[in-house]
Amino acid sequence: MSVNMVHLYLIFNIFVFALIAVEATNDNITKNRRILLDDNYYTIISRLNAVEKDNMNMKQNLSAMGQQESALLKIVTDLQQTVSTLQEENASLRNKLLTPQVTFMAYLTSSISGNDHHIYFDDVKLNLGNAYNPHHGMFVAPFNGTYQIQVAACSTRLHFIVLECVVNTDIVGKVLAGDGETANCNLNSFFLQLRQGDDVYVRHVSTGDYLYAYSPYENPSFSGTLLHMN
Repeated sequence: MSVNMVHLYLIFNIFVFALIAVEATNDNITKNRRILLDDNYYTIISRLNAVEKDNMNMKQNLSAMGQQESALLKIVTDLQQTVSTLQEENASLRNKLLTPQVTFMAYLTSSISGNDHHIYFDDVKLNLGNAYNPHHGMFVAPFNGTYQIQVAACSTRLHFIVLECVVNTDIVGKVLAGDGETANCNLNSFFLQLRQGDDVYVRHVSTGDYLYAYSPYENPSFSGTLLHMN
């Protein structure tokens, strides 16, 4: 074999080995790339699962927070209602504490006939605040406020009487009793806004002719009380 042939044979073998090496290298690179791709795929899937799990946890947390917010809002509403109720009770108690006791109750002990009488209820049973004067038959309002005034009238068989409740010079109400086959009594209540110094009294002018007084039953009567101050 000549020298040239030997050289050619060696070169050919070297080329073949080189091709094999290159192909093996390419295979390794492809395998490595495939391994990397597989790793990246599973990594991405794992991360997506983790993100989805975190998302579910966040939704659950938000739901729980929403329930807690609703519960807190209900607590706040209940507290506001409680505060409102307490404020109303406090105002009522304050009004009671600040409103002085003004109450009177008096009865007539002698019957009256005829017309044009200022009625003097002379038997005073109660006079808290000393605002009723039996000698004048007059209640004088000690404070600006709302008062309840009551007047009871009585008359006998075949007679009747009409009494007038007067504030200063204004008639604020009337009471009718009698005009039947038996003795009769009636009572009327008046709720009045009075100013300090207003005079309240009872009179009979001309309607009816007999005001019957019967002490055992404490009638007729004139009474009143301060409900609250203005």
